[in-house]
Amino acid sequence: MVALTVFVAVIGGLAYALSHRPGGDDGPVVVVPTGLDDLDPQFRSLAKRYIDWTREEPSSAERHAQLALVYAANQVWLEARASFEKALRIDPNHTLARYYLAIARGECGDRDGEIETLWDIVGRNADFAPAYHRLGVRLIELGEHESAGPQFRRAVALAPNQAAGYIGLADAAVRTGEYGEAVKQLTKALSIAPGAAQAHYLLGLAYRGLGRMDDAKRELTMGQSAMKLYLSDPWTIRKREFSMNVADQITLADDYAMAGQPDKGVEILETALKWHAGDVAILNALGVVYINRGQPARAREVLLEAAAADDARFETYANLSAAELAMGERDQALTYIERAIELAPRIAHAHFVRGRILLWESRNEEALEPLHTAIRLDPSNHFSHHDLGNTYLNLGRSAEALESFEAAFERSPSFHPALLGIFEASLQLGDYEQARRALANAERIAPNAPQVHRARQRLERITNR
Repeated sequence: MVALTVFVAVIGGLAYALSHRPGGDDGPVVVVPTGLDDLDPQFRSLAKRYIDWTREEPSSAERHAQLALVYAANQVWLEARASFEKALRIDPNHTLARYYLAIARGECGDRDGEIETLWDIVGRNADFAPAYHRLGVRLIELGEHESAGPQFRRAVALAPNQAAGYIGLADAAVRTGEYGEAVKQLTKALSIAPGAAQAHYLLGLAYRGLGRMDDAKRELTMGQSAMKLYLSDPWTIRKREFSMNVADQITLADDYAMAGQPDKGVEILETALKWHAGDVAILNALGVVYINRGQPARAREVLLEAAAADDARFETYANLSAAELAMGERDQALTYIERAIELAPRIAHAHFVRGRILLWESRNEEALEPLHTAIRLDPSNHFSHHDLGNTYLNLGRSAEALESFEAAFERSPSFHPALLGIFEASLQLGDYEQARRALANAERIAPNAPQVHRARQRLERITNR
């Protein structure tokens, strides 16, 4: 994590240096952090570029606002607040600058100022959904649950395809005991954003209020890492791109890779690495992107650099194992995943990978132990149950194989390989009727899968003898 120093105020409560036009001005022309040269070098380079750009046209509200966004993205809130204020003195109608000024005021500890600014925004611009949502969140925090409801409803009306508004409505409903309404809103939120931890947490509270304790326990567990979700705005992505925090850059690169833009992710990480040479977290993230781009040799190169920098990081050896597997080097992959297990013996996925490699190497007896361990540590992983089923099949233990395949299917009813496993185990046990049912289900789920087609031909050959 990159630590950015926010300096304590020296004069007048402000922690920034001011540049003035010749002849004076009623405020700063450009807001510059005190001690800029002592801050993180990657942030300093970005900040200086935008400071110089703003100085070229100091009468531009947009340039002051963009500089302020650079500060906000890197948690330099006093400077962000002052620069947004400067932008608004030039252009009072700059809605985004006013919205981020509200955020900056809150981050500087002025919660009343934040709320006052949000009310100002919705009065000026009745169609700016993020302000309604953030205002609702703040009213909830103040215990004004009924007042928050109309703000969230307006946010949902303006941004019906974002989950945050529905989560806000549910939050207000939970706090007023309207648990059925909360479930309704959270069902909608999770249909938009299935991984929203805050929605799962609130759903757990709603289920608990309705007496559905098993459902509540499940959802509360899924939502235990919950953070407040806010509506996105036109600057959301740009703000993330401005962040020079290493963790933020890794997350952004991963998001680009998941969105089908791995080249953008590589660009972000390679740039970060120039400023933070030898950073193990960046090297690991870059290795993963290279693997996903089909460049396992490059991945191995950077991951070996990470291992040389810190020999005790589980993720480095787990990623090295993945790179070696991508190159077909199973023996080396096995060595690396066993080192990862030494470092973090309670990570289920590492045991699963070890078991899968042993299965692929036809070392079936040896594969049983890591696969059982993976299932003990994470019973929900259908892949572990499926691989255990294949291991039992290879050992001629058909009844145990059938049990494992059924467990895999129970955990993932759309995973057709589990049904094919049930089909194979049932044939070996002589239960043709069960084999037919499993195959019919597989054909329904994956009618065009070659394995399903081959299974149908095989069943017809057997039954037509």
